[in-house]
Amino acid sequence: MEYNIKGFRVFEDILKCKWTLSILDRLTNGDVRPGHLKSNIKGLTAKVMYERLKKLEKFGIIERDQITEKPLEVHYILTSKGKKVSKIISQMKKIDF
Repeated sequence: MEYNIKGFRVFEDILKCKWTLSILDRLTNGDVRPGHLKSNIKGLTAKVMYERLKKLEKFGIIERDQITEKPLEVHYILTSKGKKVSKIISQMKKIDF
């Protein structure tokens, strides 16, 4: 069986980064503001959160939506790729380790 090696490497990179799965899990329920992410994931620092968000955006898993009206608002949402990854994460949560 042949598979997408690039996709596999991206998913591998996601799994090895602490906090990434938690961030993706929170984004599963819809768009999320950075402040909500930080306050709902205990121990997550702003620096690490923004590093992970940038990486996920680079991979095309999330999308940054900036509302330019005042006050400025930023939301993160899953892309179609991100929704596929989210389904995998949902299945992983069901495994009894």
